[in-house]
Amino acid sequence: MEVTPYLLFLLFTVSLLAVTTADDRAAMLALAKSFTPPPSDWSTTSSTGCCTWSGVRCTSESDRVTSISLEDESLAGDLAPEVSTLSELKSINLQGNKLSGTIPSLAKLNSLREIYLDSNLFQGVEPGAFAGLTSLRILSMRDNRNIFSRSFPSGIADSTSFTTVNLDNTAVSGELPDVF
Repeated sequence: MEVTPYLLFLLFTVSLLAVTTADDRAAMLALAKSFTPPPSDWSTTSSTGCCTWSGVRCTSESDRVTSISLEDESLAGDLAPEVSTLSELKSINLQGNKLSGTIPSLAKLNSLREIYLDSNLFQGVEPGAFAGLTSLRILSMRDNRNIFSRSFPSGIADSTSFTTVNLDNTAVSGELPDVF
């Protein structure tokens, strides 16, 4: 039996989709476990069906996570670093919660356009957290009074689409990059 190049390509594509969907599910499970308490319809034991969880949007064709919006949900805990593996993520909105710790690197998320982390209790930003985010338009971290940084978050200048930054009521200081 001869295997055609088309069949090989098809098998490769299907296996790649299965791996990336599994990666998204693993990241969402880690995210659910990092929140205290997690949203009421989120599971901390199984990520099957994470695209039906409140505040989560996915692509219809491949169940890839594209948006997480959990504004004012009284969530505490950390932002799980596994969020950086959600390669199709375009928007993350976690404003108005009680999340703390360090904001992890989001540098691998080339599709990310909007980050809203306002009004939380974050203490810092991982170095290079925003590097390489070429699609980023909005970064809003206002009212995180515990964020202490002597310099503006590095990597912001990588974005060619950047329009808005809001760092009011943080201790971030330094020179703005020439992207405005």
